[in-house]
Amino acid sequence: SDIWSAKGVKHIPRFDKNGELQYLDPIDLKQNEIEVKIEGKRKIITINDPALLSSMQRVGTGKSISWLNTFNTYFRNINTIFNPEFIITNFTRDLQTGLFNLSADHKSLSKQVLKNIVKAQLGIRSNIKGKDSEWARLYQEYKDNGGKVGWFDQMTLEDKTKNLESLLKKYKSKSMVGNSLRVVQKAVMDWNEMVEMGVRVATYKVLIDNGVSPKKSAQYSKNLTVNFNKKGEAGAVLNSLYVFSNAGIQGPARLFQMSKTKRGKQIIAGLVASGFIQSFLNRLVDDEEWEQYSDYDKDNYWLFLMPNGKSMSVKLPYGYNVFKATGGLLEEMMFGDLSFPDAGKRFLNTLDNGFNPFGGGSLLQVATPTVGDPFVQIYQNKNFFGGPIMPEQPPYSPKTIRTPSKNVAEWLNDVTGGSEDVSGLIDVSPETLDHLYEAYSGGVGKFVANFIENGTTLAKDGKFPALNNIPIVRQFAKESSEWTSSKIVYEMINESERKRFSKEQRQKFSRHINYMKKGEFNRKRYSKSEWLEYLNKLKDEMSQNQSSLK
Repeated sequence: SDIWSAKGVKHIPRFDKNGELQYLDPIDLKQNEIEVKIEGKRKIITINDPALLSSMQRVGTGKSISWLNTFNTYFRNINTIFNPEFIITNFTRDLQTGLFNLSADHKSLSKQVLKNIVKAQLGIRSNIKGKDSEWARLYQEYKDNGGKVGWFDQMTLEDKTKNLESLLKKYKSKSMVGNSLRVVQKAVMDWNEMVEMGVRVATYKVLIDNGVSPKKSAQYSKNLTVNFNKKGEAGAVLNSLYVFSNAGIQGPARLFQMSKTKRGKQIIAGLVASGFIQSFLNRLVDDEEWEQYSDYDKDNYWLFLMPNGKSMSVKLPYGYNVFKATGGLLEEMMFGDLSFPDAGKRFLNTLDNGFNPFGGGSLLQVATPTVGDPFVQIYQNKNFFGGPIMPEQPPYSPKTIRTPSKNVAEWLNDVTGGSEDVSGLIDVSPETLDHLYEAYSGGVGKFVANFIENGTTLAKDGKFPALNNIPIVRQFAKESSEWTSSKIVYEMINESERKRFSKEQRQKFSRHINYMKKGEFNRKRYSKSEWLEYLNKLKDEMSQNQSSLK
């Protein structure tokens, strides 16, 4: 009663001159009253809470920026629901997040939920196909109780009308290509719905079995991970500028709720301990290989190193990765791989990637709306992870370029008056074209490009591609990267001009120089003797820089 109360609608009767009742005229509503229909009967709800009243009256909810909506819809689709790899990463992250949150609130129910997930997903598929089964009926009941999560945005009435008109035009179309694409789109979306709702429906069933009401079970399950139907007053505007900001805000908010419980604090401590133990065990398996894994993979995946240097991997949920990474950083500092300042810098970067709803990268990249990010990254020559887009001089990075990008860049240079020695009117690097392609074709474009390029390489050279470039497989398997050592060497040489290194840091530099000697990526650019001579020059440059600081 402190928040709201409900009552029936009072009417003032109106009569004609003969005393006949003409109609019933409802009284005027007060500012904090809302008229609704409950089971066909008119009711007035009086809202006493200002925040709730503001929300119900849609005051300050804001509208999205219309001209960005088309791009944002396209961008979300190519990176999520149309991307086959998203089905995998979305499921593994949702599963972990759901179980973490459920364990914090209802410790004893996690195992029951885990056993029901596959049944729930099959039931969801049956429901989508119009087939009948126990779990299909359960999913329908779950939806009827308000548990279905909208994919990304709630639309206004005008947006829904435009969307409906667009759909009608599409389905009236006789284009075979268009209709075929819609069939594929529907199939992928159905699979995504199975993945997105599986953990929630399994939780719904377990809660009901344990005596919780259907409506409360549906609401709890809906908010088990990110509930895309929720947004704040500025949510629509923010989400049109920064495409995944709603999920980026809700994820940390749900994590914060979990962390306030006693069990939640234990889960967080367990993640830190697990990160430490995992890093230590991987070091025992092969310390040289483990040191050459990228910081991003170490901080964002569960990695289980095998004797052959490859590792099994599972992607961590955003936010939770920070705690696992913290444990790994502590282990690396203990064994001298990281100095405290370097560990602090890496921790802040992980914190940025895990909790920043506007995306990571430089300050300018964070401030730039999603649609303009690729051009800012090209301007700064820094990708999302801070690495160079175009190769530095000298070429420390083993970055490869796609053959079509190379051909297009050469063609543009030639047709605008250029040659191998002289730049044409349009002289753009292949790396820039690669970056733009991957940015604006998203996960779908990268999936297709990797699939084609890997098949071509295998057929032409008979060489199996790197695990990190094989679609689907790259989400379950990782390997060390020569780029890691070259990046460390490059950064340390730049830093050596202004900072005196400790004994452990000098040893680290020498180790990574040796890793680069063993690598193969620059053997294609240089002969073995040229490559060794080049690396010796790097060592000399480091020594000279350090000597000048004495």
